[in-house]
This record gives sequence, structure tokens and C-alpha cells, in this order.
Amino acid sequence: MTDPSSGHVVVLHPGEMGAAVAAAAVRAGARVVWCAEGRGPATAARAEQAGLVRTGSLAEALDGAATVLSICPPAAADATADAVLELGFTGTFVDANAVSPERARAIGERVIANRDPGRLGRGRWRPSSPQGPG
Repeated sequence: MTDPSSGHVVVLHPGEMGAAVAAAAVRAGARVVWCAEGRGPATAARAEQAGLVRTGSLAEALDGAATVLSICPPAAADATADAVLELGFTGTFVDANAVSPERARAIGERVIANRDPGRLGRGRWRPSSPQGPG
């Protein structure tokens, strides 16, 4: 996987909400890609209309990515995050799914546990910390 600091955005997946968010990113000048694997023709049509770049696999989509926007049905949120993490993604992972705060925290903890501590600076911000982010 290439250095994510200057890469593209991956949207998982361009359903109605994901396509709208991805289209806004494209209009702002981002290169936004999506993974066609396992997606149907309606998703492909939305992605094309939004100006997204099609990839055939998740690994291909993540190669060189700076950011992943996970915008999928709540039932798929955990599996989507886990699939991204299993491929060694180390960029910014945005869990933008309609899940409970507890599930969002659990996903966030898995994302943080997957990180190289050397890339995290002084650690993550906690509300009780006057230092703010690392």
C-alpha cells in the first residue's frame, strides 16, 4: 500500500447517501474511488453519475488511499471496517454509518488498535485531556 498522505478518497459504498457525499467530494476536487465487487447495477449507476472512479476490488480501491468513508447499511458497518483493516489500511477511516454510539466506539477502537503507534503522535484526544489531540 502506498503512502496515504497524498492519496484519494474511497467511498464504501455509493448507495443514496454515500453517492451524495462522494459527489460533494468530487465537486470539491477530490479523486473518489469505489469498489464494484459485490455491488449491483443501481450502485454502479449512482457511482458513475457522481463521477467516481470504479475499481474491481477493495484492495485496489485502498491502494494509495488517504481516506475511507464508510457509509453503508448499519448491518454492514462492522464487516466493512474489518475488511478495510484486514487489508492493512493506515489512512483516515471515517465511520459515517447510522450505528449506535456503542458500536461506533467499538469500530473506532478496532481502527485505533490497527494503527502504527508511531503515526499517532501523543495518542488520541479524550474529553478529560487538556492537551487535545497529539
